[in-house]
Amino acid sequence: MTTTLVLRSAINVKKYRSKLRSPVTPNSEREMEYAQGIVKFFSLVNYQSFDFILLVDNTISSIHDYPQELRKILPESCEIIASNSNKFGKYNKGAGDIETYRYLFGRDKITTKYTVHFEPRLQLSNSQIFERFFKSPMSLLSLSMDRAGIQTGYMFLETSQLRKFCSLARLISLVIKRQSIENHMLRFAKTKKIQILEGYYCSFRIDPLTRNLIEY
Repeated sequence: MTTTLVLRSAINVKKYRSKLRSPVTPNSEREMEYAQGIVKFFSLVNYQSFDFILLVDNTISSIHDYPQELRKILPESCEIIASNSNKFGKYNKGAGDIETYRYLFGRDKITTKYTVHFEPRLQLSNSQIFERFFKSPMSLLSLSMDRAGIQTGYMFLETSQLRKFCSLARLISLVIKRQSIENHMLRFAKTKKIQILEGYYCSFRIDPLTRNLIEY
């Protein structure tokens, strides 16, 4: 088994706040959330379990724009990538995720059999799903609480499936019709018969309005 961990980051959203249709956490608070999330993640998941670790940020054009305090707490083996690929993502977060993966695939940054996607602003609460994946590698997704989509903050997918999903997506439709990547991923997973866990949540996210922790 070969696996790439992709840490999906969007640190500099200040210039996009007027375009996004949902509440956005200010840069300074985001940096704090990322710091807490990264430390928590690697305290529960051994970074040596992955063959490659990428942190990709689609809101910066140079790795030197990524906060030094965050760079210092990442494993030395982690490659930071400044994709600045946010043409659609500034209007629709899911479209931004797909743009980012298209950027990575287009530059052969992911060549392993599996890709593990994690958004480090999440506060990982347990590593059970990771342990399950490492014990028996397979595509593995978690159903959202409302059962309408997939929890896309953490996903375990065969890279070929993730590549196919990204190639099929119509980004302009996601933006114009205000569609969600969570719903699209659920439909895709059912088509590909990917295992979907129900009632399983391994993290917390911070609500941008109330600042409360919400199980995710």
